[in-house]
Amino acid sequence: MDFDITNPRWVPMDDARRLIQDAWLGQFRYGDGLNIGTAIAHRTMGIHSHTGVFCRRGDQVELLELLQWHDGRAYPLEGFRRRPGIVDVFSPCRDGIYKDVFDPDGCVAVMRRLIECKYGWRGVIRVALRLFPLVWRLFPVDTRDVCGNEYPTRPFCSHAAAVAYQMGGKVDPVLRLPPYYVTPNHLTWSLFFDYEFTLLTPWVIDHGFWPTDGACRRRGSWIMRGLRAIRNWYCC
Repeated sequence: MDFDITNPRWVPMDDARRLIQDAWLGQFRYGDGLNIGTAIAHRTMGIHSHTGVFCRRGDQVELLELLQWHDGRAYPLEGFRRRPGIVDVFSPCRDGIYKDVFDPDGCVAVMRRLIECKYGWRGVIRVALRLFPLVWRLFPVDTRDVCGNEYPTRPFCSHAAAVAYQMGGKVDPVLRLPPYYVTPNHLTWSLFFDYEFTLLTPWVIDHGFWPTDGACRRRGSWIMRGLRAIRNWYCC
């Protein structure tokens, strides 16, 4: 299914609990506003600012994630009823050359191991510095994306997910890029993942993102609309 943020496939929470399978990917959008999520998404030239890996535990669904200020945790799907942000759900490619190679159980097992770690602020800062003019020259270009047999000690969200898919799932979702450089938007662009749906949560409805008239409405202050207009003009 095509991923179109102007016309997402909204799925209620109860249906999502039934549909989500092990090793599906959760990609977070935090809408507009001056917050760290918006800064990450814009600076990495995409729309997503956080990544987690879904897994099933009986009839329940959890998101395995490493989040700033919270470190690693298994977050229940039920918690999304009150959690801010828009969550786009992707599944590992079930067709093509990877369908007989990918190991979802192994991916989840490695991700469970990684959420025992502290959040990798150092890795986030390293990725951020590589995006600044001139400063990026201090970091050598590296295409060696082999994880090896050692777990990272302090990964961040998308770093941990990339390691889990590569070490446990046996598939590298972002070729020729070391896992510690993988951002949430690299995973969004990866052809290894197929878009499934977007969670329809109370937060989405309350903040005007849910389309009631066939279009995806977005609320925001005139200040933020002005800042976006200036940004778009400057980037053209």
